[in-house]
Amino acid sequence: SNNKFLAIDKMLPHTVPHFIHSNSKLEYLCRDVMSEELCAELEGRVKEQVAMGRVPILIGMHLCGLLSDQAINFFERIEEIKAIVLSPCCLPTKRDQTKLPYFQKEKADDPLHNYFLWARYLKGRIEGRFSETVRSGKMDVSLYTDSEMHTEKNALIVGLRNGP
Repeated sequence: SNNKFLAIDKMLPHTVPHFIHSNSKLEYLCRDVMSEELCAELEGRVKEQVAMGRVPILIGMHLCGLLSDQAINFFERIEEIKAIVLSPCCLPTKRDQTKLPYFQKEKADDPLHNYFLWARYLKGRIEGRFSETVRSGKMDVSLYTDSEMHTEKNALIVGLRNGP
């Protein structure tokens, strides 16, 4: 197959699973995902992959706090990324929530209420409801729950760009 995978995290390379080091189709970058510099680096790498005939897809699994929002920022800014799959984990901290003008936690008896509120917010971000970057009508976005996950925080958000 022609697949290539790029994993990005702040963890030092010697702490990542051994399969990353022994797999020629998988590359690991030790980077701060919240940095501005990473977006430019990622854009360059994505363009290289497109030039080789590959279709870039951004996958964010178990993204804590603002990491889901940052993944959406990358998706918005790098138009060559054709799809995004997110599985958010925990909500942003109370302090970080102030950076999100359209998201507000609610009082609720159900401990998962705000998690799924967060997932719906992220779905709306991908749809372009809170941004001028992604134009409406060019995006198919769905929110699923996956009962096979070993957690109650089992939202999956899938966005697919339509057209150029």
